[in-house]
Amino acid sequence: MNREICPHTGFSTAQQKQWPLLHSHLLGTLELGDIESISPEYLKGLSEEIKTSISTSRMSKQETKARDRIFQHLKRNIERKLNGSQLHAFGSTQSRTSLGVGDLDLCLVVDAPSPRKILNKVRNILNDLDMTEIEVIGRAKVPIIKFKDPETGLPIDISVNNELALYNTELIRAYADTHPMVRNGVLSIKYWASSRAINQAFMGTLSSYAWTLLAIGSMQADPHINLPNLQKDAKPNVLNLDDTYDVGFHSEPASPWNPNMDHATCFVSFIRRFVFDWPFEHDVVSIRNGGTVSRNEKGWAEGEPDAWTLLPDHLDRRLGEHSMPIEDPFSLNHDLSRVLRPAGYLTIREEFLKAWVGMLNGATWIELSKKEKSTEIQPFDLFEDLRDVPMDKIHALHQETVDQLNRSEEDGKKLSSQRRSIGQAIQFALGKRTTPPEGSIDDEESVSNEISESKSQLDELIVKRDELVSNIVISSPKVSETLRQTFARITEQLDVMNIPLLEREQELASLFFELQEIHPIAKEVDRLNREIHYIKKPLHGNIKHLNKSEKKIKRNIRSNRKKSKSLRREKGRLESWIRIKDGGKKTRRNDRSGKRQPRGPKPSEVKKKLNSGEALSMDDLSTLLQHGGVLNMNAGQDDPRKQRKGKRNKNKSSNYQVRRGKRGQGKNESKRE
Repeated sequence: MNREICPHTGFSTAQQKQWPLLHSHLLGTLELGDIESISPEYLKGLSEEIKTSISTSRMSKQETKARDRIFQHLKRNIERKLNGSQLHAFGSTQSRTSLGVGDLDLCLVVDAPSPRKILNKVRNILNDLDMTEIEVIGRAKVPIIKFKDPETGLPIDISVNNELALYNTELIRAYADTHPMVRNGVLSIKYWASSRAINQAFMGTLSSYAWTLLAIGSMQADPHINLPNLQKDAKPNVLNLDDTYDVGFHSEPASPWNPNMDHATCFVSFIRRFVFDWPFEHDVVSIRNGGTVSRNEKGWAEGEPDAWTLLPDHLDRRLGEHSMPIEDPFSLNHDLSRVLRPAGYLTIREEFLKAWVGMLNGATWIELSKKEKSTEIQPFDLFEDLRDVPMDKIHALHQETVDQLNRSEEDGKKLSSQRRSIGQAIQFALGKRTTPPEGSIDDEESVSNEISESKSQLDELIVKRDELVSNIVISSPKVSETLRQTFARITEQLDVMNIPLLEREQELASLFFELQEIHPIAKEVDRLNREIHYIKKPLHGNIKHLNKSEKKIKRNIRSNRKKSKSLRREKGRLESWIRIKDGGKKTRRNDRSGKRQPRGPKPSEVKKKLNSGEALSMDDLSTLLQHGGVLNMNAGQDDPRKQRKGKRNKNKSSNYQVRRGKRGQGKNESKRE
């Protein structure tokens, strides 16, 4: 592959072919012209083409009725089985900006602490309604359940307590109702984005809702259109959900507004704006602010890395924050461009340029909105790299893989043993284990030995201290202080007016002499406590060191497991290819052409052991139990198959005894009687 990199743009040769207009634009070699280059006759014809395309793509009355019927069916059943719940529809269908494709978006409003539990209940209801392909996505920011209607195949999403989306839908519908051309302008831009496959958020481009906001923001910012801002000076309507949101807006423009524009005018204005005046350099698209708001005012500086930094080899990495910022009109901290990937960002830039150049060259609407060809998925060949390799090299490669796998598994066992030993050493140092660690710790052996020695000394000192403490009435730090206080009481000058009793003097003297006896012991306890502290300090340092080593070994174990898994997969692949080349025969554990090895000892051998008085193994006891115990064991019947054969022959014997039966006698017997 040609890896020549453009020194000016950073595009590789393949990327120059993928985004040729953007590459030329960055080099300054792309002639963009101006709107005067587009003739009025062309715009008139383009407007008619867009109008026809939108009218044919709109949802039919039958489809609208079918969606409404499904919604009412779900609403009736879910609200009946979930007390206090309400099911609402939202999205482009409700805002009347739908192109007739896409799923049905529903919102379940219910007072419940756990949306995931509610979704599980909804799943049970949907199962009873025979819905198909039910999938609960409970860990998303907005938990949803996805499924399909069995009759129409319509994809449906139900989110829980996503009330903000209901107000978003009402706002978009209010904008669409201000003038028919607003709705048509939004539809033409969404149609173009959908046809060019740049409205797929899961693929790293923008969502359909984001393109709707871009369309409205463009019409607000264009001085020739000047779409009114329905949120400006609106009466506050505070909604308390996970945060506080002001969802107030005007249902219609404050003053009459009747723009002079058609389908082509709106589309051309939109494309021209993003080609000549890319707004995201310094601004954020914000319909709440009438089109845009500066990055500085919003506090949304472009994060790193940007798409140009990731060229040419790192386009799989995530873009920095606010690379193409689009503010949600109510959730003001939500940037709808957070789903963008580097390749998606560059593709969007390329598509704007491609549409503008196409219009300069007189391209029809069919050409401008030509469906993007999906990449053809090549059939996967598991053995592609092995087909032309000689079998002797295949066998050598297989043996090498087996050797690597064995070494990797041995390393894994060694790492696991080291981790276990380190864990035992940590538990031993913390006093949670009474015995030193089992096994070696290799590089940490010296630390483990230090811990063992320190722990041994620590245990001895603690035992000595505890013995001395048991002989002290009061704690060692208080002995000296109490002794001084008692001595001061005994030797203080007598007050002739308040002479203490003789018994009290005797108690103080007795306490003084007792404290004198305890004082050396308390001093020894204090000394032992200091030694314990000096030993514990390096011991805790060793524990921290072992904790770091354990984390390092954990990482090595994960890496080793990943490597072993890859080697096992490669080993299985090579063995499969070897079997295919050998004619598709699988190696079998038991060769049926030979004699089958008996399982366990023979009954005759067990009986001989019993008769001779030898000790029986577990296998001998198992054989004994299988053959009915000591009394019922037949030493002559060693093979279970012979026993079964003998039973069958016995059943076939003609030596029947005459007896009177109760039921099921043959006709001849009945007649004789």
